[in-house]
This record gives sequence, structure tokens and C-alpha cells, in this order.
Amino acid sequence: MKSTVPDNEKAIWILKKKGPQSIRSIAEELGVTTEGARFHLLKLEKENLVESRSEAKGRGRPKQIWSLTEQGNSR
Repeated sequence: MKSTVPDNEKAIWILKKKGPQSIRSIAEELGVTTEGARFHLLKLEKENLVESRSEAKGRGRPKQIWSLTEQGNSR
């Protein structure tokens, strides 16, 4: 049986349950590509429910870490 909860709400639930996560971790939990997860997170960011920060570790591109805002946490 397929869940009827929208992926946006699932992303909020994941961040509430697990704390700040990388885009890859969120995508795996949602069962979508990283681009699909980014689409949902950017939509939530426009609603001021999530925010991202860059985390550089060593060489290469910094990792984007997503977390809930105060408004997202109260949802």
C-alpha cells in the first residue's frame, strides 16, 4: 500500500526524527533521486520550514546539510 503522505511532509518528518541530514540521506529515505529531494526541500525552504548550510570536509564540493527551522519544528 502506497503512503498518501506527500514527500514534502515526509521530508519534515525525517528531519524531525533524525535531525540535520545531507541531501543524499533525505533522498534515500524518500526513495527519490537527490534532485527530487532537492526539489521538495527548496519548496519547503520557500515556506521557511527548512534551511540548509554548507559543510566542507576536506577536498571537493561542500556538503549541503538540511535542517528544520523553528517554524518547521513546530509543524
